[in-house]
Amino acid sequence: QQQELTRLNRDYEVNAQIYQSLLEKLEKAMVTERLGSEEDGGKFEIIEHARLPVEPVKPNIIQVFLIAFFAGIGAGIGLVLFAEYLDQSIQSPDELADLLDLTSLGSISTIVTEADLEMRKQQRNNWFSISGYFRGFKHYILQPIWSRIDRILVRWGL
Repeated sequence: QQQELTRLNRDYEVNAQIYQSLLEKLEKAMVTERLGSEEDGGKFEIIEHARLPVEPVKPNIIQVFLIAFFAGIGAGIGLVLFAEYLDQSIQSPDELADLLDLTSLGSISTIVTEADLEMRKQQRNNWFSISGYFRGFKHYILQPIWSRIDRILVRWGL
């Protein structure tokens, strides 16, 4: 009977501890609920609701356009000046005389034939046509690549 009484007392104490912990959790939950339901008990209060902006903040389209426009003009002018700086050809008889420290007796002007005029006209027309772009692509891009590949194949004996 003594052992039975000891076992029952132990079970009672364990159940009493569990009951006490559950009561504490219930009390905490009730306090939290009361704080949440009361208006002045909350942590945050909305003073003013958010509003959508009338116009976008970024990007400023006009500013971006003007910067790109002037940067493009500046880059174009810079490239032209750089190409002119790199051009080492002789443009006039005076330049030749200054370069060689000799006087020139005469110069041969450019002879423009009908075929040259027709070729220039065709080039101007090709600037504004799609077929002209494809011809230029074939001539300046594809043809050099294929010629290099052909030289490599010949060198390898294929």
